[in-house]
Amino acid sequence: MKMFFLITLLFAGNCVFAQPAFAKAEQLFQNKKYQRALANYHKLQEAHPQDTTIVERIGDCHAYLNEFENAAGWYEKLVESNEKSANYNFKLGAALAMQAKNASKFKALTLLGSIKHHLKTAADLDPEHIEVRYALVQLYCELPGILGGSYKTSKKYADQLSKISEIDGWYAHAIINEHRKDLKAAENCLKKALEIGNSITAFTKLGKLQEEKVKDLESAYRTYLKAAQRFPTHQPFQSAVERIEIDLVTQKSRS
Repeated sequence: MKMFFLITLLFAGNCVFAQPAFAKAEQLFQNKKYQRALANYHKLQEAHPQDTTIVERIGDCHAYLNEFENAAGWYEKLVESNEKSANYNFKLGAALAMQAKNASKFKALTLLGSIKHHLKTAADLDPEHIEVRYALVQLYCELPGILGGSYKTSKKYADQLSKISEIDGWYAHAIINEHRKDLKAAENCLKKALEIGNSITAFTKLGKLQEEKVKDLESAYRTYLKAAQRFPTHQPFQSAVERIEIDLVTQKSRS
């Protein structure tokens, strides 16, 4: 009985010690001090090597530090611990995709099979997972046809997004149309999203497309002006209005 009591105290002591240490690491993480958070998580992981929460946080820190190969290594440990986790598969697939973007063409090709596998697995495991469907829309838009790129496949995942969230569906279809160089269709998709959401994100996406891709400063100005009126405390909208006002004046003075 005494031995059981001592063992209970020992584990209780470890938990009490670990909680403040984890809270400190979490505070650093939430404050975006990822390098310092990483050092704290590594110390915790040495003491608790099977704790998947700590392993995930280490991977997250590496991802935020743009160290995607390291992030993928830690996310792979998570998938090995639970192959049926949609979130673990998504994080691994996304980290591998970012690693591929920064790698040589040969290295990217060697990663492609794993990227597709883990992202598709995540989508199959969780029919409501929004982020993985965005990733798949982007992936199949960017891949050349010889490597499996397909607007038809991208549209399949965009349609799935529409069923989960109508506004996200419009965003996804805008991505596809932008890749296809059909900027008018992309603009119409974002206008549909704005009608539904009337949000900072919707205004930002539409204004950015009009200004940077469509090169329609007057439309972009109207979008940002409406956004600034709708969200008067959101400084980027006011800055965009002022910037485009100057561009329009300059444009008129040259004509």
